[in-house]
Amino acid sequence: AAGLAGATWTCAPVARCGVASGTGDISLSLNLAVGEGVTINFAGTAPTTTPATLGDAVGTVAAPAGLGDSNPANNTATVPAVV
Repeated sequence: AAGLAGATWTCAPVARCGVASGTGDISLSLNLAVGEGVTINFAGTAPTTTPATLGDAVGTVAAPAGLGDSNPANNTATVPAVV
């Protein structure tokens, strides 16, 4: 949310997200079974004077302590900033 005004987000389905929405940076503890997923939508307003200073959005997940991850290479995703 750095550099954005009015940053908001939603997460669905709420049963997996724990909360339906929030403001600012996203920090969630998700309860997902194998093959399940969530959709997180994020919105904010870029400054009109320096929109090129916004960086890409990066999401990272990690398995809870004590659980293995058969493919840790797929735990990060990057979405380019769209201005």
